[in-house]
Amino acid sequence: MALRYCRLVLVFFVLAALAGCAGTTHRVSKSKLDEEIKYPDAFSFSGTGAVYDGKWWEVFGISELNILMEQMLENNKEIAGSYEGLKALQAALGISTADRMPSLSLETSAGDTYSTTGGSREWRDSYDISLTASYEVDIWGRIRSAVESDRMALLSGRFDTESLYMTLTAEFADRYFLYKSLASVLKMQEEILTLRQKQVKVLEMTYTSGIGSLDSIYTKQTTIAVLLEDISETKQSMLEAKYQMALLLGEADAGSVKISDSYNLAIPDLPEIIPGNIAEKRPDIRSAYASVLQINSDVAQAMANRYPKLSFSASAGYSGDEISSLITPENFVTKLIANLTAPIFDAGNLKNQQLRQEYLLKQEIQNYYQAVLEGLKEVSDSLADNMQNEQALKLSQKKVGIEENRLRIAEMKYKSGIEDYSTVLDNKISLLSGWITEVNARRSLISSRVELARASGGSWADGLVDERLAGLPDLQETR
Repeated sequence: MALRYCRLVLVFFVLAALAGCAGTTHRVSKSKLDEEIKYPDAFSFSGTGAVYDGKWWEVFGISELNILMEQMLENNKEIAGSYEGLKALQAALGISTADRMPSLSLETSAGDTYSTTGGSREWRDSYDISLTASYEVDIWGRIRSAVESDRMALLSGRFDTESLYMTLTAEFADRYFLYKSLASVLKMQEEILTLRQKQVKVLEMTYTSGIGSLDSIYTKQTTIAVLLEDISETKQSMLEAKYQMALLLGEADAGSVKISDSYNLAIPDLPEIIPGNIAEKRPDIRSAYASVLQINSDVAQAMANRYPKLSFSASAGYSGDEISSLITPENFVTKLIANLTAPIFDAGNLKNQQLRQEYLLKQEIQNYYQAVLEGLKEVSDSLADNMQNEQALKLSQKKVGIEENRLRIAEMKYKSGIEDYSTVLDNKISLLSGWITEVNARRSLISSRVELARASGGSWADGLVDERLAGLPDLQETR
């Protein structure tokens, strides 16, 4: 008996040693994948400024925006839900990791056995209590591959959360700058309305004196009606922007969002972005690579499922027919069982499962390539938009300068008695319209800067995830 147990133990340790070198998952190399992508040396358009490191919205230097952004990061419901999803993935990793360890269970049973012996029939009681340990030897790396798959799923989910940070911060900043721009436009529209109303009064005075025409009054009144519609639309757009910010802040009431109407928005320099760095900085691309590694582990697991499985179980306990004297040396029982299970015929089930995972891996690799290409395109398009909007802002500023000169000349002529005051009013309105165009152009350029910050990625969200999930295992991406 002792010799038999020794042989079983010897087999166990030999197979356990084999498990350490068998079934190793072949990791898909990121450098090999990137060899298939022809990264351009530089983008067609690029700046010369510093890359937006850290929390990119802080480069605008607006304390109000910084405070609101921190509130959004803390209270946003979509972000909170993403963390609950990460915790679920962490639990799944814990489940697969537990399979690598032996299981221990306590079993008890009681029963009656009816038997016929020597022509007599009788009932016999039986009682059992035992402690059972079982363990599967991971010879081919099946369990290890399952753990690695769940670990990569968790890593991919982490990067998805970082991508969510990128998207939501850009969306919130864009709504914030939209609201500020609309507030400035509204003030100028109301000034234009005041000037238009003055024009109507002047025309009415000249008409009553027999000089003006009624048609010119109606024309100005029509212009005022159109302007009132524009003012109403601006107010509605401001309210919608506030509602969108409230939603991102996790609030139901737009009135809870307090934003000043002051408008003094500085535009940061256009940063220099290197194409080859995009794959390292964008979390969505890193998530795509983690998904490749996840499916790669699933392939290894499917391969291991086609090989025999070896498991051991050992139990020790007591078995007897009297519960009062159950736990005695005479009733002590031990068992050691080795179980080897190998698939013989399954009509190609396991083979097709492996093929399925291999095809899914190829599909995921193509998805990774697509994510990289889309990332490069987004950055390239954003840089082009930034350059175009910079030119548009310069042109609008030049037009404002011309309108300012025209207004000065009109005021000089009015003071000299050469022109009447209606000309001054027209030039003031033209200048205000030019300022509105400049504000809109500035807002478009700021929006382009925000989109570039999102498209170019960054590592700032990594620290936020670490703070919120300090208890997670080390998830540093392995190259």
